[in-house]
Amino acid sequence: MCMIKVICFDLDGTLVDSEEVILKSFDKVFEVYAPEYRFNNLKEYRVYLGPILKDTFSRFTSDEEEIKDMIALFITYYKSIEKPLIKLYPSVLETMEYLYNSGYKMSLVSNKLKTSTDQSLDTLGLRKYFSSYVTLDRVGVGKPDPKCFSFVREDFNVSPSEIIMVGDNECDIDAASNAGIKSVLCGYNDWASDVLKKSKPTYVVNSFDELIDVINKINGE
Repeated sequence: MCMIKVICFDLDGTLVDSEEVILKSFDKVFEVYAPEYRFNNLKEYRVYLGPILKDTFSRFTSDEEEIKDMIALFITYYKSIEKPLIKLYPSVLETMEYLYNSGYKMSLVSNKLKTSTDQSLDTLGLRKYFSSYVTLDRVGVGKPDPKCFSFVREDFNVSPSEIIMVGDNECDIDAASNAGIKSVLCGYNDWASDVLKKSKPTYVVNSFDELIDVINKINGE
């Protein structure tokens, strides 16, 4: 029986509640570059959660330089407002500590750039748990492309059956499915029901600490 050895985590919406920061950053970009597409309600920007920024902004312009400028503004504005607004979801720190002390290897698998994850990890005390970072600038393509998991396999010398992906969005679940990897959907966000209509996670948890029971069940503990 193959056992889980490596746990991969998405960041935003999975470990970190950064929704307000993300939505405000989208709003700032549209205010500056595409005011005709700006929403009145911040939550309407949820339709852009998941895909990489380049794909999102390419819907509104084909000008490559403008797309780069939009991405740059998003990242700069995000960093400028992030610290007082982001927070960990309940039981994340305790669960990560348990898994870390239990000997599991952990990888951050995100559609963000590495520089965009660093501030979040340091602000919330998560950096020590990760020995691998598989971010957009390393992979070159975002989830749901399964290429990210080839880097995970290389980093830890493991097979797909020894990896599990934990995420909140269909791109997380679909990337894992496309790679033949088990997945866990974090069902504590109010968009989880929409994700379940589009994707098929192996497991669903309604609180982050339930992940321990999932891993123990898979590993027969």
